[in-house]
Amino acid sequence: MFLIFDTETTGLPRDYNAPVTDLDNWPRCVQVAWQLHDESGKLISHNSIIIRPDGYTIPFKAVEIHGISTERALQEGADLKESLLEFAEALQHTKYLCGHNIEFDINIIGAEFIRSGMSDLFAGKAILDTKSDSTTEFCAIPGGKGGKFKWPTLTELYTKLFNQSFEEAHNAAFDVNATARCFFEVVKRGIMKVPGLAKEIATVITYDAPDLSVLLAHEKNLKKSAFDKAQSDKKETSNENVSEKKETKIDTGILFSHLHTHSQFSVLQSTSDVDDLVKKAASYNCPGLAISDHGNMFGAFLFWQSVDKHNKKIKDHNALVDKGEKQEEKKSELKCIIGCELFVTDNRASKDKQ
Repeated sequence: MFLIFDTETTGLPRDYNAPVTDLDNWPRCVQVAWQLHDESGKLISHNSIIIRPDGYTIPFKAVEIHGISTERALQEGADLKESLLEFAEALQHTKYLCGHNIEFDINIIGAEFIRSGMSDLFAGKAILDTKSDSTTEFCAIPGGKGGKFKWPTLTELYTKLFNQSFEEAHNAAFDVNATARCFFEVVKRGIMKVPGLAKEIATVITYDAPDLSVLLAHEKNLKKSAFDKAQSDKKETSNENVSEKKETKIDTGILFSHLHTHSQFSVLQSTSDVDDLVKKAASYNCPGLAISDHGNMFGAFLFWQSVDKHNKKIKDHNALVDKGEKQEEKKSELKCIIGCELFVTDNRASKDKQ
């Protein structure tokens, strides 16, 4: 049998090559969905489960992708181990693990198995990935490394096969539905070979899709509710601003300093050289200025040199004022602040990541 599955997570791993035992590396599973089909494509079972977070929250960036917030997961989610046991029930009946970039999902669930004290249930299963060399050649999308074609996304593969996109991308249930349809289609067309599957079966294999209309309606209602709430909050905020509008006075005496300035030494398109930055800061009476050029100490040296030159003029001016030779106010020196940006790596000797 074929088990097609997908996950939604709290984010991405730091290292895709790390073992699943490195639990700090692998993000948490927010949703797992699957479909179990026999060798003819007939649907045996399917499910989609949102997992209730325990001891962690779902980052906003992840919510933007799959739409499952911590609040929603706490309200609709199921216990992690109960969810994994239900998934394991389908897993034990399959010979093939199928998905798009399936290795990622295997690692996500594998890490959750370990967290829940369960054994590795993926061992001995054949892996069939719709993100493969054969589908890459089929889609023929430019932009890969070395002038080759790039890996197709699920949406790109689906569009190439069926000349249409699919709804609710980045929801595990709908992603599984799209992946399953793509998988059976590429097998049927002979784009992708399945080890151990007879050719006469492969050429007539047919995808038996589940009815996801209720789930789709639920997702659309959630999006509409979220949109309506956002519009209502926006209107209330606007009304509050109008009713509570007060006359405000701007304090023009506040001192301001740019603390994260770059020069042409790190931003090559920049038109601001060091001397111009110092002159502009002085003209605005800034008490200080910082340069944070990327790893370029020569830029820092020229910056210090320019500020030192400027401050010598200020010192000379103030000395003349003290002697009574100038009837002007004393000026403040410009504080020279050298910023630092650090690039942190787990292994400085590794050349895998540039």
